[in-house]
Amino acid sequence: DISQAAHLVGLLPPLVGSAAWGGKTTNDLHRRCLECMHELMLAQAQRCFYEKAEQDAMSPKLLSKIAAQVALLYAEVLGALRAPPLSKHMGSHDGSWASICEANHKMFGALAQFHAAAEHASDYQYGHQVARLTHAAALLGDAAKITARASVSAAVKQVYADALARVSFAYEQAK
Repeated sequence: DISQAAHLVGLLPPLVGSAAWGGKTTNDLHRRCLECMHELMLAQAQRCFYEKAEQDAMSPKLLSKIAAQVALLYAEVLGALRAPPLSKHMGSHDGSWASICEANHKMFGALAQFHAAAEHASDYQYGHQVARLTHAAALLGDAAKITARASVSAAVKQVYADALARVSFAYEQAK
């Protein structure tokens, strides 16, 4: 499972650092890269947890909190990818890991707003609902633009387009 793999990758930085060859590693074994991969695996594991919770029709409040945590984890990975030494190798060009992490950060931030909007709807707070859906649609629009510029497959682009369509439909209904 992803969380177990994340744990194993998390054990590598001290091992590599203490090895006789630890100071002469390639970028993929650099401490910051290993830490970033650990964070990325945690983000992916949390994403899987969100998808399972959504499939199980958990409450909007819980889905909003999980999606917000996924967005936060992707933001941490994005920060690591854009900082030296990783920025030279993994965070600077279209189609990069940074582009996908940024799109995921925005998408899950939008999904957090989407589910929070459902809570407002059930409380008859339609102004708050529309405001959250407006923000969610803007975030997903940004994510779609990021993936449109990136060298990613049509299937990956479709994930963001589907999320945007879902939020846009809810926005139109709420309006």
